[in-house]
Amino acid sequence: MFYIDEMHKERFEDALRASGALKEDGKIEAYYGASLYLLTALTGAWARLARYVEPGCIDFPEMLDNVVLSSGEEIIVRLAGNFYNGGFWSEAGLTPWDIVSSLDGDCLNIVACAFRLRAARLTADTLFAA
Repeated sequence: MFYIDEMHKERFEDALRASGALKEDGKIEAYYGASLYLLTALTGAWARLARYVEPGCIDFPEMLDNVVLSSGEEIIVRLAGNFYNGGFWSEAGLTPWDIVSSLDGDCLNIVACAFRLRAARLTADTLFAA
């Protein structure tokens, strides 16, 4: 599992717990896993984004309307919203080209991991193993 840094791993686990996505049996709600992985990777933006993550909800419309983001951060937030419940991607006119042309190496790595996470049946053991 690729993390931007050790703090990314901690932010991700904290966000899963705070949102209620990490269940007692260690399973992670599919709608949340990839989305929170992406959001918590945005080191400079996470503090502003976190206020829109609540138990049972990630409020992407409010997040996108109220948080100032760089163009790369916006691409990642919109992709996270798409993994969460669809939308937020095509409405902005984004294409896969925007990912490969706008994001740096670390951001491309987190996007690739997020695609795998969204398709997987996630557990805490697989995400946070040493």
